[in-house]
Amino acid sequence: MSPDDLPDVLTLPDGRRAPDVASWNSLHRPELLAWFCNNAFGSAPTAPPMRLATALPRRALPQGDGATIEEWRLHCWPGSRPLHMAIIRPPGRVPAPCVVGLNFTGNHSLVGDPGLVVPEGTGLWGPPVAKERGLFAPAWCWKALTARGWALATAFYGEIEPDPDDHERATRPWDTLSGRWHEEGLPPCGAIGVWAWLLSRLADVLTADPAIDADRLAVVGHSRLGKAALWAAAQDRRFAAVVPIQSGCGGAAPVRGGIPGTEQVADVYGARPGWFVPGYAEFGRDPTATAIDHHHLIACCAPRSVMLCCAEDDPWSNPLGQFAALHAAAPAWTLLGAAATPPPELPPAGSGGGSRLRWWWRIGPHDQGPAEWAAILPALAAELNQGR
Repeated sequence: MSPDDLPDVLTLPDGRRAPDVASWNSLHRPELLAWFCNNAFGSAPTAPPMRLATALPRRALPQGDGATIEEWRLHCWPGSRPLHMAIIRPPGRVPAPCVVGLNFTGNHSLVGDPGLVVPEGTGLWGPPVAKERGLFAPAWCWKALTARGWALATAFYGEIEPDPDDHERATRPWDTLSGRWHEEGLPPCGAIGVWAWLLSRLADVLTADPAIDADRLAVVGHSRLGKAALWAAAQDRRFAAVVPIQSGCGGAAPVRGGIPGTEQVADVYGARPGWFVPGYAEFGRDPTATAIDHHHLIACCAPRSVMLCCAEDDPWSNPLGQFAALHAAAPAWTLLGAAATPPPELPPAGSGGGSRLRWWWRIGPHDQGPAEWAAILPALAAELNQGR
């Protein structure tokens, strides 16, 4: 697939083209975000005032070389079940840059601390359980993060918006906000929209924390949570960088092209209709009916840093389409005066390239682990000027 197969990222469906920075910021980007709200993810209500309470006071991590951990209860709206947010902090560095991301298995599964809550809710592998303490630490490599002077802020994605295999949505805690949709005239929010909204609530806490560098928040997510990370960054400019890992259809991959063996809208919407609004199925039936595709979603992150991570043995997430989308989004960075250069050609598996618009992929399957972090951490250090 070629970037030329995708519509001009600076042109809206009615033919208006962004001539300058002011037009992009005041007209084009808001209209693109509104399109994705109405046709893909839905609109989250305005965030109500949040109440925070300590779940686990800060304490040293065993074998953490001075790193500490704490856990907070975030009450995102009155009467809601709490969202538990863990913050792992590096030793000494204040303020620290921070990676922000939702996890699939609970904070307790990333760090084997007995004080971390085993959360309620259902995720990809069912409800979290206590025997998983520390089992999935390689997914986030927090020791490598803190060794570089970075913090990690994370929460379990299924705690507020469950993700059950049977798609049962009658007991969604999120539905307690349904009144706000009607009050604000918004379409109901799909699960990806909810998870993106939760990432912004984590950012609310972090940007108010003097020990965190609010100018260097990087949002990271894998697979369905890579879709959520990209949608969060597209809307929320507080995220200085976004790293969608194997986000596929509904994330960084374009809907156009129909590359055989890749996930299409009919696949993702048919399997997980609750992730999106109903209009996304219509979009998938005829993506050429509008001059918008997911490279426009990437472009809404301009002029900030975007790094797409893929895997050679994961054709389902459409790496070639994502590479084309990265190139097709680049004119937004040029318009905004940001030096951004994706790799000119697809790099060999196990390598990557680019500046501000980065690409990396490895040999292996659909997963998130140490190989990703070995590429992501140097890239974030370079893009966000960690050594300043």
